[in-house]
Amino acid sequence: MPHATVHEFADCGHYILEDASDEVVPLITDFLNEAPSNEARPLMGVEHQANICRHLKRAAKETPASLAVAVQKRLLTGKYRYQELSFGELDADSDRIARVLADYGITRGMKAVLMVTPSLDFFALTFALFKAGVIPILVDPGMGD
Repeated sequence: MPHATVHEFADCGHYILEDASDEVVPLITDFLNEAPSNEARPLMGVEHQANICRHLKRAAKETPASLAVAVQKRLLTGKYRYQELSFGELDADSDRIARVLADYGITRGMKAVLMVTPSLDFFALTFALFKAGVIPILVDPGMGD
């Protein structure tokens, strides 16, 4: 059964790596160095995936042009606009990234730290990690533009 070890850093602000790096970095390093829980396997076909990616694949097939993700971006003028990805684009982008991860030897059961500001890239990378069976460790890098 999955479990988690919770660490509390009461005197830290939003950006914990800056406020408590001496305590946090060894914890992250130890976690990343733990052996994978199962043998590394190649990228699985969607029909075998038991995670959210099977829903993305279905939506990309049934409604490829429909909006999957919209991220607000602040312009230099101070105004805001939305960047958007369709289900088809998100599925294709995350497939491409998952293949590159496999080419680099990043395989099922491994862990990867993802420290990306909220963006379209964040969603494509996160889905790629799910598709590759990689355990994502999501770190909020702080407030972005």
